[in-house]
Amino acid sequence: MNMRVNFQPRRLGHANLYVGDLAKAVEFYNIVCGLELVRREEEIAAAFLTNGNTHHDLGLMQAKVVPETWVDLKGRQRHRAARDMPVGLNHLGWEMDNEQQLVDAWRRAKTTGVALGRTLDHQISRSVYLPDPDGNFHEFYADAMDDWRKVFNLEEDDVVTKPWDPEAVEPDSTPHWIENPDLRDVPDAHFHAQFITHAGIVAKDYNAMKRFFIDVGGLTLSEEAEDGKVCLLRGPAASVDLVLFHEDLGLKAGLAFLAFVVSGEEALRSSHERAKQAGIHVISSVDEPGRRSVTLRDPDGVNVVLYTGSSGNLGLEAGREVIDGIRS
Repeated sequence: MNMRVNFQPRRLGHANLYVGDLAKAVEFYNIVCGLELVRREEEIAAAFLTNGNTHHDLGLMQAKVVPETWVDLKGRQRHRAARDMPVGLNHLGWEMDNEQQLVDAWRRAKTTGVALGRTLDHQISRSVYLPDPDGNFHEFYADAMDDWRKVFNLEEDDVVTKPWDPEAVEPDSTPHWIENPDLRDVPDAHFHAQFITHAGIVAKDYNAMKRFFIDVGGLTLSEEAEDGKVCLLRGPAASVDLVLFHEDLGLKAGLAFLAFVVSGEEALRSSHERAKQAGIHVISSVDEPGRRSVTLRDPDGVNVVLYTGSSGNLGLEAGREVIDGIRS
């Protein structure tokens, strides 16, 4: 089977989580972590947060939803369908350079034995979904407009998503990702995350997962531990996008953590002190020259790493420190 699909995204653009209580999850990521709420979609019980790095660094979806009818922001009666999903990772979103690149990779994938999921048009982007060997889903997407705030805002709450046929029209070859984003801040937040940078996944089948991210995902293996149980993978626009861990390291397979960069060491240190005074529980922290990070846990038990942007916080040692802190 030819696995060289090679989507080759620029970087990890966002994570999407199923959550137990949408309001509590939004409050944690907005008020504790410092991400701005920019969109609600009531029909699918979802919320999206970002500080301007992209249309959303984080998507949150209510895991269990009962059928309900309500009146939307325009006074229309709407209906929400039932949903019953396990709390945890919905998908990781990988930002492609442009739609042409996305469609070309989708066409290559169709000629292989790679399992393909849905193809969707979100207005702000167009997407191809597929599972990795462990069953985690990944969205490879290309932005479809320059000003995503025309669609993603709090003045509208309708569903933006519809099916997408990648063969229907000639794909757009123009990049629409933001080259120099205007990053915002949530002034009253305890921490001040700027944007998502990478995620950690504990693999049931480490070698199969590594091959998937290299051959299908098109990521570059930038570093691997001598014991072959931790590796760093990246796209061309990032230092690291994914830390892959072997299950032998003692954590449950699946999402290990999400990592967000903050502006500087002093800002993170001050935020840490204010958080402790406010009674916010810190799972673990690292405070060394050039190595500063704080790990929190969201209301559903997802580990969230807030760290300074120094290169020392992006290596294999930093990855192991996060795992050690979570495990302890």
